[in-house]
Amino acid sequence: MMWLCAGLAPSYKTIADFRKENAKPLKKVFREFVLLCKELALITGELVAVDGAFLRANASKNQLITKRTVIADLKEIDAKIDTYLGKLSFADNEEKKEKKLMLPVNKLSDMKIRKAKLDKDLALLEEKGLTQYNRTDPDAKLMIKPAHNLMAYNTQIVVDNSYKFIVATESEFR
Repeated sequence: MMWLCAGLAPSYKTIADFRKENAKPLKKVFREFVLLCKELALITGELVAVDGAFLRANASKNQLITKRTVIADLKEIDAKIDTYLGKLSFADNEEKKEKKLMLPVNKLSDMKIRKAKLDKDLALLEEKGLTQYNRTDPDAKLMIKPAHNLMAYNTQIVVDNSYKFIVATESEFR
């Protein structure tokens, strides 16, 4: 296919959209391909191996929303808003005593905007019944590896012994 396209490579978003929009037809194509391989004796099914794999997703960790961090950030922003309101109250009291202490009011509106965004993120997680969600690729999950954490898919792969063809896969997000 790459040769036919003269080396053109689609972007991640193009591939992800194509996969999502054509999930059923792709499954049929893969099934027919496996049946063709069986017919050509490229897959025997006498001995297969099953293994799990993390397949790296092309999704940014910066777009990951986790319930734990959203709740922690909400607590932090609530504390900052309370502190800031206390400072405003103190400034109002001091102003009455003829001392002028000016605090920027727009800082409070910025904190309220941040809180509204965090509330929206938490509502999204609760609506979907998830503990994590990636805005770039909702199917990708944060996978913990000994050396590092990565955005990936947790997939089970079945390989036939004859020519080492993958004959079946099952992913966590299906």
